[in-house]
Amino acid sequence: MRVCLFFVGLASLCGCSPDSEQATRLQAGEDSSSVGEITVAGGKISVQPDSPKGFTLVELFTSEGCSSCPPADQVLAGLAQTAGAKKLPIYTLSFHVDYWNHLGWKDPFSSDAVTKRQRDYANVFQSKRIYTPQMIVNGRKQFVGSNKKLSDTTVTEALDSEAVHPIEVIASLKDGKIHVQCDTQPGEKMLLNVALVRNQATRKVTAGENNRRTLAHVNIIHELKSERLNRKKIEIRFAPPSDFQAREFHVVAWAQHQVGGMIVGADRSEITP
Repeated sequence: MRVCLFFVGLASLCGCSPDSEQATRLQAGEDSSSVGEITVAGGKISVQPDSPKGFTLVELFTSEGCSSCPPADQVLAGLAQTAGAKKLPIYTLSFHVDYWNHLGWKDPFSSDAVTKRQRDYANVFQSKRIYTPQMIVNGRKQFVGSNKKLSDTTVTEALDSEAVHPIEVIASLKDGKIHVQCDTQPGEKMLLNVALVRNQATRKVTAGENNRRTLAHVNIIHELKSERLNRKKIEIRFAPPSDFQAREFHVVAWAQHQVGGMIVGADRSEITP
């Protein structure tokens, strides 16, 4: 898996490597004030299928090596299911970090680049530590990923907000490559992030904190590429993985400010064989 860095934080923090940086795990209900958890009331996703004005891009930083993460994986799966059933513009992504790999189980979907991406978000939220499971919505709000009530509320709030940077994405398989055509508007100091996403995966864990558990994941980042958003039409190409089947993958694209990480538009496309 490859992930390209996409934005810079607002603050520079000390301890930017796994050896020196504080990393922890949190569960829903724990105090995460030091990592900037928002405090709003919970609730159901109440937006009707034909009414949303905005969109929601949900990033879950997770790991198969962390025992606190499976409940958050289930919350993300629930959001994905709601998005499909109600045809809502909710785009869910699983980012697997690598800093729990030393606990006995190496997460096959993890990478150091994902960990670096999470550190960049820590800079944005002015936090001195990273943790799992962490959920980030539209690059603006973050909280413990297993907190379903807070997740539902934050997603609903985002859907009720106006989308300010429309994107249209079309993905197809041509000449052995995945071609992604993105139509959008240029933006100053902005990037277009385009991800090749695996729809789902199930893994039997045989070591570490989740030993003897079968873990299910949805919308796993396989590869992420970024381009400066300086033109109306941008084309990205991906090399298909060895086990590629068009029906088992899709593409998500989103516009994001380089400074501050705010996400202002997103779209999804299935891959036409």
